[in-house]
Amino acid sequence: SENPTFNLQNTFCYNEIVPVLPIISNNSISGTWSPNVINNQISRSYIFTPNAGQCARSFTLNVSILNNITPTFTLQNTFCQGEIVPVLPLISNENISGTWSPNIINNQNNGSYVFTPNTGQCVSSFTLNVNISPNMNTSFSLQNIFCQGEIVPILPLVSDNNISGSWSPNAIDNQNSGSYIFTPNVGLCAKVFVLDIAIESEQTTVQYLSICKDENGNFSIPTVLISGLNQGDFNFLWKKDNVVINYNTTTISVLNEGKYNLIASDISSGCQQNFEFIVTSIQPITAKYTVSDDFDLNQTIAVDAIGGEPPYLYSFNNLPFQNDSVFNVYDGGDILVKTKDNSSCYEISKVLTLWQYPRFFTPNNDGFNDSWGINTFKNVQINIFDRFGKLIKQLKNRERWDGTFNNQPLTTNDYWFVVYYENKIFKEHFSLKR
Repeated sequence: SENPTFNLQNTFCYNEIVPVLPIISNNSISGTWSPNVINNQISRSYIFTPNAGQCARSFTLNVSILNNITPTFTLQNTFCQGEIVPVLPLISNENISGTWSPNIINNQNNGSYVFTPNTGQCVSSFTLNVNISPNMNTSFSLQNIFCQGEIVPILPLVSDNNISGSWSPNAIDNQNSGSYIFTPNVGLCAKVFVLDIAIESEQTTVQYLSICKDENGNFSIPTVLISGLNQGDFNFLWKKDNVVINYNTTTISVLNEGKYNLIASDISSGCQQNFEFIVTSIQPITAKYTVSDDFDLNQTIAVDAIGGEPPYLYSFNNLPFQNDSVFNVYDGGDILVKTKDNSSCYEISKVLTLWQYPRFFTPNNDGFNDSWGINTFKNVQINIFDRFGKLIKQLKNRERWDGTFNNQPLTTNDYWFVVYYENKIFKEHFSLKR
């Protein structure tokens, strides 16, 4: 009789997936198994019985089921939120290798981390349950405002809610403002606490202010003395020339020059701040104006201001105020000149008339230089002649000439004119272009 042969694995891990028992041997002997399925939880024997008529012997497969080892790890599983957590090891205490899922501990939330052994090892998986404890607030009832040089308290090493820790820096500096950080001891699951200390120095702030006078030398516009402090946080003591003024306000308005002092006492800390206001009077400003000659090609207005409080600002024809006291005039006419000083006490204005005429005009109805005349609101008479001396047009005041004679357009040419203004006479010519 022939012995059936099989290439079969006979050792398995507990609960490992096992192969199906073949019903034909390697040497082509058919038969049946008893039991016919390998049990992956117990060790036992499985008998192959050849089918009748093959002159073959039976075959016994002895199967061993090995118990799985449970891997162990020496791992911390409780952390404070945000704490530095360890790297998960890839080899157990029993020298079993494998992988983790997830492979990194989340230090913000609770979670489970499963260790799966590498294949070929009769080892069970391992689950690490990690608990993340939220950090509690650290609280202190501590004064945080001191006068410079004042005796300051020792920083406590235990918080109001019984959290122990340490400070950095560990002592309050009574000369300078700063921040002091309390770090809870490891494992307490508590938040860092920051104490901001303000050291108020007793110093004097000096301000120089001005007060306005009118043309008669009387004070007219009050000057406001401003400490910049919150009304509800301080007590205020005002003095003028060392005499107490009955005010307890953060600002006052004054109508007299002199030296004003303010002592502001912080209601919560008792620290004092000193202010000195030097108020001087300012005389009204005056100005001299230098104007170019009538009908010059390049005309300017120059302003020379005195009085008030320099520097001065200038506005011409209601344009924005500027630092430059010289203004270029291109069209002539009545120019409104405004001058104001740096204190905003005073602003004066004057209308100056600059006589100017256009050197050419182009009456083609394009909206640009379509007519000719002199820009002024004053009384003026203009007689216009052709080059042969024939009177073409007579204009009064702001009237304009459209370049026609007897309703007929005149040709491109030079034309002469005479201006009668302010008991003066001016003669010159201009061009008509088409």
